[in-house]
Amino acid sequence: MLKDLLFFGKPITYNPTNPVISFAAMFGFVKNADGKVVPANRIFDTLLYNHFLSMEELRTTGMYTASLLDKNMFIREGHLNMQKILERFVRHFHDLYGNRKETFLEREGRRYFLLYLRPIINGTGNYYIESRTRSLGRTDIIVDYRGGAVCD
Repeated sequence: MLKDLLFFGKPITYNPTNPVISFAAMFGFVKNADGKVVPANRIFDTLLYNHFLSMEELRTTGMYTASLLDKNMFIREGHLNMQKILERFVRHFHDLYGNRKETFLEREGRRYFLLYLRPIINGTGNYYIESRTRSLGRTDIIVDYRGGAVCD
């Protein structure tokens, strides 16, 4: 349920008698917002994203490994070059997944991009997903690196 909520923006009706929803609410991961299940706060939001992405890192080698190999090329004089990250991500994504027959889904792109981004900013930066855009047709990811927002 949490993965569907975070990565896919699946609307889930808040029903406290549902044991899965009740369990997630008991631990403070989710809350009721106008009758829908939403992440309780940004801390749990990021914690859960990181959990699911770390599980993905253990299962795959493609995007995460590519990022580890490229990591040092994105930081110059203490600043993160987001444009270069996006360019290299697109190249790796095309090389690794370009021959797939399935239609590209933005939710999958977000997951692969975060899998690529995490090792680059790990320990020095953070990312946030705009919760209002989860179920809409676009992805807004805010990256904070060394205390400053990255806007490149």
